[in-house]
Amino acid sequence: MCSHYYDWEGQIHEIENQKSEFEQVIKKIEDNGMRAITFAYKQTEVKKLVEDGLCLLAIVGVKYHCHEGMKSAVKDLKNAGRSIKLVSKDKQSTLRAMAGELGISCPVSTETEHPVSMV
Repeated sequence: MCSHYYDWEGQIHEIENQKSEFEQVIKKIEDNGMRAITFAYKQTEVKKLVEDGLCLLAIVGVKYHCHEGMKSAVKDLKNAGRSIKLVSKDKQSTLRAMAGELGISCPVSTETEHPVSMV
């Protein structure tokens, strides 16, 4: 995990005092149907990367876009009376955004995290 981050002015800081803010940014990205990807680095002489002491460089959101062919196929299946289920390892918020883009209705769920989500 990251122990430091760079601010807008290029100054390095310990991440502990901003950790909850970064978590909120990631949650907002996920709530908007995107996958959060972080970029970090660590200078080391060791060839094996250890996932601690990294310095956070950026957090970006990657949006899932459905191909028109997928949207059309879902529409055709729904018109034929078929029930559509979307299965993914993505978080519920990301999965709901994908389903919305495909025109698949989502039941309301009280589950917050699940290894495999179905809507």
